[in-house]
Amino acid sequence: MLSANISSGAAFSNVRASIGNNTSTPVGWGIASLENCGGISPPTNAGLSIGWNYSNGSGENNIVYGISAGGDPRLRISSWNGASLIDTLELKSNNDVKISTGNIIPATAAKGVNFTANTPAAGMTSQLLNWYEEGTWTPSTAYATFVGAASSSGTYTRVGRQVTVNGTLTGATSVTVGASGILTSSLPFNASYDGIGSMAASTNTASGVVRVTGSFVVAVTTMSPVGSITFTATYFV
Repeated sequence: MLSANISSGAAFSNVRASIGNNTSTPVGWGIASLENCGGISPPTNAGLSIGWNYSNGSGENNIVYGISAGGDPRLRISSWNGASLIDTLELKSNNDVKISTGNIIPATAAKGVNFTANTPAAGMTSQLLNWYEEGTWTPSTAYATFVGAASSSGTYTRVGRQVTVNGTLTGATSVTVGASGILTSSLPFNASYDGIGSMAASTNTASGVVRVTGSFVVAVTTMSPVGSITFTATYFV
């Protein structure tokens, strides 16, 4: 179906051209339409729409280039929910990109956001941010000295190459570690460069310093027997 509705007269009068699938379906169901409607300047419904079942169905996708009600030219990808267009992605007239629903999901590992438009420091080796992750991990209980049953828990966050770990080691009676002794291992990511952090007793009566090296968290200072040791450290992979 090919239809047209073109009127002369005032500026920006109604103009419509539509390509549809057959002569029995409404213009709104067209595969493509070119419109300049509303009889006002600037028009509020001007542009090109490519889609399917534009105004009568639900869940269809549309690519629309046109002018919004505020007179802002834009390119948008939308879906029709049966009552209105829901924008998914929009390229605005000021060159901002707006994502209304969903996430940005790189399809290839090690791809991300590239900041090479920024002027780097002299020692710059990369301007690519290509990793974010957060989760839980289980610190090893094979190294600190426990009295009674041992248990552990931990969380981590990775942004780019920087990893921050938090963990707790608990002994049914007590747990202790000496200076330069290994507190725990089984880090979610091994350290390429040593990191530094802190540890504290569950009773807040003692604290100390820890160092991350390779796959280990090492106590720099001694922690005398306490019910549990909580630690945190940041390092780079």
